[in-house]
Amino acid sequence: MKNMKTLILISSLIVCLVLIIEAYNVNIASDWRTYQKTYKKELLKLAKDDGERQVAKGYEIMMRQIVLPELGRMDRCVSCHVGMDDPRMSEMEHPIKSHPASVLENHELEKVGCTICHDGQGRAMKAHVAHAQGDGYYWEKPVLPGPFVQSNCARCHFNTLASNENYNNGFELFIEKGCLRCHKANGKGGIIGPDLSNISNDSFHVKGPTHDNRHDLLEKFKGNVNIAYLYESVKDARAQPENSTMTEYDLTDEAAVDLSVYLKSLSVGSVPKHLLSTRRPELPDTSVERGERYYAMYCMGCHGRNGEGGRFEELKIIVPAVANEEFLSIIDKDFLTHAVSYGRGGQMAAYISNGGLDPDEINDIVNYVRSFMKTPPTFEEVNAVKGNAGFGRIIFNGNCANCHGIDGEFTIASIGPTLKNQTLAGLASKKFWYETIVKGREGTAMPAWHQLDKLQLADLIAFLDGAMEKDIPIYKVLSAINSGKASVIAGEKLFKGNCAVCHGQDAKGGLGPNLKNPELHSLTKADFFYDVMKEGRDGTAMLSWNHLNPGDFADIIAYLESFQTVPDMPLSKARVRGSVERGKINFETVCAQCHGSKDRKGTKMAPAILSKSFLSQVSDQFIKEMAMYGRTGTAMRANLKGSGGYGGMVELFEDEINDVVAYIRSFEDDPLVLDGRASITGDPAVGKHNYKKHCSQCHGKDAQGGTAPGIGKKGFLSARSDGFILAMARMGRPGSEMKSFPPRGDGFSNLTEKDIADIIAFLRSNVDKASSVDKVVQGLPEIGEVIFETNCAQCHGKRGKGGIAPELNHPLFLKGPATDGYLQATMAMGRTNTQMRSMMVGGGGVVELSAPDVNHVISYLRKIQRN
Repeated sequence: MKNMKTLILISSLIVCLVLIIEAYNVNIASDWRTYQKTYKKELLKLAKDDGERQVAKGYEIMMRQIVLPELGRMDRCVSCHVGMDDPRMSEMEHPIKSHPASVLENHELEKVGCTICHDGQGRAMKAHVAHAQGDGYYWEKPVLPGPFVQSNCARCHFNTLASNENYNNGFELFIEKGCLRCHKANGKGGIIGPDLSNISNDSFHVKGPTHDNRHDLLEKFKGNVNIAYLYESVKDARAQPENSTMTEYDLTDEAAVDLSVYLKSLSVGSVPKHLLSTRRPELPDTSVERGERYYAMYCMGCHGRNGEGGRFEELKIIVPAVANEEFLSIIDKDFLTHAVSYGRGGQMAAYISNGGLDPDEINDIVNYVRSFMKTPPTFEEVNAVKGNAGFGRIIFNGNCANCHGIDGEFTIASIGPTLKNQTLAGLASKKFWYETIVKGREGTAMPAWHQLDKLQLADLIAFLDGAMEKDIPIYKVLSAINSGKASVIAGEKLFKGNCAVCHGQDAKGGLGPNLKNPELHSLTKADFFYDVMKEGRDGTAMLSWNHLNPGDFADIIAYLESFQTVPDMPLSKARVRGSVERGKINFETVCAQCHGSKDRKGTKMAPAILSKSFLSQVSDQFIKEMAMYGRTGTAMRANLKGSGGYGGMVELFEDEINDVVAYIRSFEDDPLVLDGRASITGDPAVGKHNYKKHCSQCHGKDAQGGTAPGIGKKGFLSARSDGFILAMARMGRPGSEMKSFPPRGDGFSNLTEKDIADIIAFLRSNVDKASSVDKVVQGLPEIGEVIFETNCAQCHGKRGKGGIAPELNHPLFLKGPATDGYLQATMAMGRTNTQMRSMMVGGGGVVELSAPDVNHVISYLRKIQRN
């Protein structure tokens, strides 16, 4: 018992001694008291008068702290760093020394404290505990060493401080190396790697340097485990985990520090909003320039700096080249927006949801990617170049033949229609070919060939425009007629075989005008018929008949001239003088209802007298005579007052008719263009019924396209005249599955002029719906599965999933932007400078598929989609 009492007494004395020593150290001999006493002495030395000396003497030695409830901080750093905000202490040693630089000029110490910038343990009263640096002090927030203070600056100021050199360099490295292709930062980025948005706050119990590097890195960064981990991660990508797929960038030590400074800045919700700088990084003014920045941040790491794509062995993937000409030629803005917004499955983020981007940022990226597209030369630039048809044939067979067949000759293996038939050749002008090539056909496999230069386009158009053209010198035609060698009997047969489908078997008109009325023949000669047959009438169903030979021309003209029953009327070639302004009033009132105008469509199938071809083929006197006396057997009545004709809609004086002629002639320099215009009146409701009955089987339910082109889509109708559609319907497209629809007889089906007009009216009225519906190809999915697994699965994976190439079996791809036309075009064209080659017969790829084969594959993919 006595020993126990002795032990208790001794223990109590020891405890008391320890408490006394500790009390002495804390309250009398503590470092902070020493620093404050030193500071007080300096204040007394610096005092200039009694007032300042009294203030210095009144300086109280005490524990000081800044309480910041909004930040969840209590910083006692000012107990030691007492001269922090006193510029007179600039020459003193730490911790008496005033804060360096001019930081406190812009920061109120009482509002922000110390640890918000420097980290450290704000509640501590001993330096080694407050700093928490060095081996053995594994605090979550040690004081930041060296340049890492810039990390905390960036949490308030973002990347707007020019003085934050290490941070700014690290940010640019982060962008340049494409880190956001895999990781998120601040909630935006990829989905492959860990989210870095709060990596600076990761506990060292979870993430620290590996055992082999631990000692050296902790020594390098003064015990800051988090910084050591960040540095090791960017310096040695394979350090942890060993099977990491992160790319090795071989950074220098300086670059690795800079990148670590940036990563250390990434923190979620660590600063109240009212303390954040209102100054934000300045964004470029234009969408494309902003998109370039966003592309560099989120896309470049995978798709390449210039959109060239890439192959990543670590991830076992091939990333598409978004700047590839073939790709850009077959997609539109909606396609790209959908792809960026919803991803493609696999390792690409859906940036509208799990990628964290807003619609405006996505729109900027899309606009930038589309800026990779080359701007094609204008038609005027192309038309000014004399094309070489021989070179054009080489270009065609190298680029177009895999869809349209060699030299444009359609075969069962072709996806595209035949280009070598008399109807198309007769209707297609150089402008037609230019528009088709440069703009493509939306919703089909026909791309927009914007990458061709003006010489290539001129050569290609020369080949297409001359593919069916023969040299038909007028002197040969006139010579045959004048010498009596032309045969009226042969001409009649040719007329009934070629022209009667529009002008009627008796030549008294139908879709085309009456060719037997006496007024026409009294005012025309053989050269007039020659010009019309050779050039056609632009924008109408009257095509050029250059596929005929000079003898055929002569025979048909001889047949037409055999209708003449009245003498020729001599026509002056002089211009008719009149007032264009007054003529416009009468033209709009009297003539436009049938012939159309620039301001409104025509209501009947009357000749397009404001077109370029009409005005180039007739004289002013011809127009005047027709206006005065009309054309018997047609709806064109005599309009001259007191002419004794057969009753015009109105009666005009000769001067008024002169005015109308002057107005019509004024269109010579700016003719009426009928392409894309509704120039024929019909009933859309009736046309819908006729379309469904006669056309929908091939062109699709809503004219969106099927086995035949999408004739109801904006891309088609905006570049085609009603006359073009009329001619195709009436005459068909020889060499293809498009048959003729004559008013009677042995056609595929019979349609009157009104029937066709109604169908055209329906197509024009239904354009928005047709453009919103995707083309649907017809194929057998069972056959397509075999073809796909044999030829496509090596890259895209079994059933279109899990391969090195982009994932095809993904609902947001197949149900989204990947139309049947897009899939057709991709398989037909391939992608230059990538592993994706053309898969069509004659395409030069490893695999050669026919058009039905391609459609079978697409049908198989659609079956996967449905399932």
